[in-house]
Amino acid sequence: MKRNNDGVSFERYQLAKKEAKRAVQYARVKVYKEVYEKLDTKEVEKDIYKIARKRERKTRDLCSQR
Repeated sequence: MKRNNDGVSFERYQLAKKEAKRAVQYARVKVYKEVYEKLDTKEVEKDIYKIARKRERKTRDLCSQR
């Protein structure tokens, strides 16, 4: 990204990036809060496996799939 002489475009980029990260953080917190609240219901086992699968997929090495 090119900077203007006054650096305005870079500052805008940094601000937009910070706002996007914050939005993603709030979305994750909301989803995980809902999931953990569901763990108090009868569907506990199913939700636990769902969380485990999501975490396993996140940590899976993409190179080993080839």
